[in-house]
Amino acid sequence: MLHIAICDDQPDQIRSIRQSSERYFQDKQDTVSYETFDNAFSFVDTINQGAIFDIVLLDVCMPGILGTEVARRWHKNCASSAAARRSSS
Repeated sequence: MLHIAICDDQPDQIRSIRQSSERYFQDKQDTVSYETFDNAFSFVDTINQGAIFDIVLLDVCMPGILGTEVARRWHKNCASSAAARRSSS
């Protein structure tokens, strides 16, 4: 199963991105789940709580925090999680 995050401050863009993604995956063998975020801070909170996504579709220009900063935080969280998994095995 693929877990996809869509983060955009414009609801119409979230809908459009999700619809495009659903069309793309409809003929694939993967099951896909989506989690949508209408602001970058809620996405950051979710990843800080340990959520893991296989694909992140992230708007770069959002109010309050740039998407590039969000990506940096997500990457840092992913690296920390991977290091924790390696040390526990």
